[in-house]
Amino acid sequence: MSTKIIGRRGPLMAPISLQLEDDTLTVRGLLASVVRGQVSSFQDRQASRSLVQILTDRQIVEGLEGGRIVSGGQDLDQQVDVDEAIRAAHLAFEDGLFYLFLGDTQMTRLDESVELGESTEALFLRLVPLVGG
Repeated sequence: MSTKIIGRRGPLMAPISLQLEDDTLTVRGLLASVVRGQVSSFQDRQASRSLVQILTDRQIVEGLEGGRIVSGGQDLDQQVDVDEAIRAAHLAFEDGLFYLFLGDTQMTRLDESVELGESTEALFLRLVPLVGG
Protein backbone atom coordinates (compact mmCIF):
# COMPACT_ATOMS: atom_id res chain seq x y z
CA MET A 1 0.00 0.00 0.00
CA SER A 2 1.24 3.50 -0.71
CA THR A 3 0.05 6.80 0.71
CA LYS A 4 0.25 10.41 -0.33
CA ILE A 5 0.31 13.12 2.30
CA ILE A 6 -0.81 16.57 1.22
CA GLY A 7 -0.28 19.63 3.37
CA ARG A 8 3.27 19.06 4.52
CA ARG A 9 6.24 21.26 3.82
CA GLY A 10 8.38 19.99 1.01
CA PRO A 11 6.98 18.14 -1.98
CA LEU A 12 3.23 18.42 -2.50
CA MET A 13 2.87 14.66 -2.32
CA ALA A 14 5.36 12.44 -0.53
CA PRO A 15 4.69 8.76 -1.22
CA ILE A 16 5.40 6.32 1.59
CA SER A 17 5.08 2.56 1.79
CA LEU A 18 3.74 0.51 4.67
CA GLN A 19 4.30 -3.08 5.67
CA LEU A 20 1.05 -4.45 7.04
CA GLU A 21 0.62 -7.85 8.63
CA ASP A 22 -2.93 -8.27 7.38
CA ASP A 23 -4.70 -7.04 4.24
CA THR A 24 -7.98 -6.58 6.14
CA LEU A 25 -8.07 -4.24 9.12
CA THR A 26 -9.88 -1.20 10.50
CA VAL A 27 -9.19 2.48 9.99
CA ARG A 28 -7.97 2.51 13.60
CA GLY A 29 -5.35 -0.17 12.82
CA LEU A 30 -4.34 1.51 9.56
CA LEU A 31 -3.75 4.82 11.33
CA ALA A 32 -1.72 3.07 14.03
CA SER A 33 0.49 1.45 11.35
CA VAL A 34 1.01 4.77 9.59
CA VAL A 35 1.92 6.51 12.86
CA ARG A 36 4.38 3.74 13.82
CA GLY A 37 6.06 4.03 10.41
CA GLN A 38 6.28 7.82 10.63
CA VAL A 39 7.69 7.72 14.17
CA SER A 40 10.30 5.18 13.05
CA SER A 41 11.28 7.43 10.11
CA PHE A 42 11.48 10.42 12.45
CA GLN A 43 13.78 8.53 14.83
CA ASP A 44 16.01 7.50 11.90
CA ARG A 45 16.26 11.13 10.76
CA GLN A 46 17.10 12.23 14.31
CA ALA A 47 19.89 9.65 14.52
CA SER A 48 21.36 10.72 11.17
CA ARG A 49 21.32 14.38 12.23
CA SER A 50 23.55 13.60 15.19
CA LEU A 51 26.39 12.57 12.85
CA VAL A 52 28.63 15.25 11.34
CA GLN A 53 28.62 14.88 7.55
CA ILE A 54 30.84 16.14 4.79
CA LEU A 55 28.55 17.88 2.33
CA THR A 56 28.81 17.63 -1.43
CA ASP A 57 28.64 20.70 -3.66
CA ARG A 58 25.11 19.69 -4.64
CA GLN A 59 23.98 19.44 -0.99
CA ILE A 60 25.42 22.90 -0.30
CA VAL A 61 23.63 24.41 -3.32
CA GLU A 62 20.35 22.72 -2.31
CA GLY A 63 20.81 24.03 1.23
CA LEU A 64 21.42 27.55 -0.04
CA GLU A 65 18.31 27.34 -2.22
CA GLY A 66 16.29 26.10 0.74
CA GLY A 67 17.72 28.74 3.06
CA ARG A 68 19.49 26.34 5.43
CA ILE A 69 22.67 24.28 5.31
CA VAL A 70 22.91 21.51 7.89
CA SER A 71 25.96 19.28 8.21
CA GLY A 72 24.79 17.34 11.24
CA GLY A 73 26.22 17.30 14.72
CA GLN A 74 22.85 18.14 16.25
CA ASP A 75 21.74 16.39 19.40
CA LEU A 76 18.03 17.18 19.39
CA ASP A 77 17.09 14.24 21.63
CA GLN A 78 13.38 14.51 20.88
CA GLN A 79 11.53 11.55 22.30
CA VAL A 80 8.22 10.38 20.84
CA ASP A 81 5.72 8.27 22.76
CA VAL A 82 4.33 6.04 19.99
CA ASP A 83 1.17 5.17 21.93
CA GLU A 84 0.44 8.85 22.61
CA ALA A 85 1.05 9.69 18.94
CA ILE A 86 -1.40 6.95 17.90
CA ARG A 87 -4.01 8.28 20.35
CA ALA A 88 -3.50 11.80 18.94
CA ALA A 89 -3.98 10.54 15.36
CA HIS A 90 -7.18 8.72 16.32
CA LEU A 91 -8.52 11.82 18.09
CA ALA A 92 -7.60 14.06 15.14
CA PHE A 93 -9.44 11.70 12.78
CA GLU A 94 -12.52 11.65 15.00
CA ASP A 95 -12.42 15.46 15.34
CA GLY A 96 -12.28 15.86 11.55
CA LEU A 97 -8.86 17.51 11.45
CA PHE A 98 -7.98 15.36 8.46
CA TYR A 99 -9.79 13.13 6.00
CA LEU A 100 -8.67 9.69 4.90
CA PHE A 101 -9.53 8.42 1.43
CA LEU A 102 -8.75 4.89 0.28
CA GLY A 103 -9.02 5.04 -3.47
CA ASP A 104 -12.18 7.07 -4.12
CA THR A 105 -13.83 6.19 -0.81
CA GLN A 106 -13.70 8.47 2.22
CA MET A 107 -13.30 6.64 5.51
CA THR A 108 -15.53 8.11 8.20
CA ARG A 109 -15.28 5.81 11.26
CA LEU A 110 -12.31 4.42 13.17
CA ASP A 111 -13.88 0.96 13.40
CA GLU A 112 -14.72 0.84 9.69
CA SER A 113 -13.20 -2.21 7.99
CA VAL A 114 -10.82 -1.61 5.10
CA GLU A 115 -9.38 -4.04 2.61
CA LEU A 116 -5.96 -3.17 1.28
CA GLY A 117 -3.95 -4.45 -1.61
CA GLU A 118 -0.60 -3.55 -3.10
CA SER A 119 -2.23 -1.06 -5.46
CA THR A 120 -4.40 0.59 -2.80
CA GLU A 121 -3.70 4.30 -2.56
CA ALA A 122 -4.45 6.28 0.58
CA LEU A 123 -4.81 10.05 0.73
CA PHE A 124 -4.52 11.93 4.01
CA LEU A 125 -6.04 15.37 3.55
CA ARG A 126 -5.30 17.75 6.40
CA LEU A 127 -7.94 20.43 6.90
CA VAL A 128 -6.80 23.93 7.76
CA PRO A 129 -9.30 26.42 9.20
CA LEU A 130 -9.52 29.75 7.42
CA VAL A 131 -8.73 32.89 9.38
CA GLY A 132 -11.90 34.59 10.54
CA GLY A 133 -14.05 31.70 9.36
